[in-house]
Amino acid sequence: MKLYDEAPDNHHVRIRLVVMYADTHKYFGWHHNYDGWGTYKEFPSHVSQGGNIFDVGIQAAVFEGDRRIDHCTKWVGGGSKDPS
Repeated sequence: MKLYDEAPDNHHVRIRLVVMYADTHKYFGWHHNYDGWGTYKEFPSHVSQGGNIFDVGIQAAVFEGDRRIDHCTKWVGGGSKDPS
């Protein structure tokens, strides 16, 4: 997963993997970029649990401390709802 902080807003950005199964979403841990505006980081990730995976997404968010200010999710399948 690749994460770029593109806004000079004094907030930091985070990224995580989200997996949609038949009846639930699995949220993986957040990866942080505290280095500020104009910085880029790359984080490895994988899904080791099997099962009926319906979709896989990447969730990116802007944080102030531990408070999430905004977020978005990009799904591979494209038709999934954006979980919180």
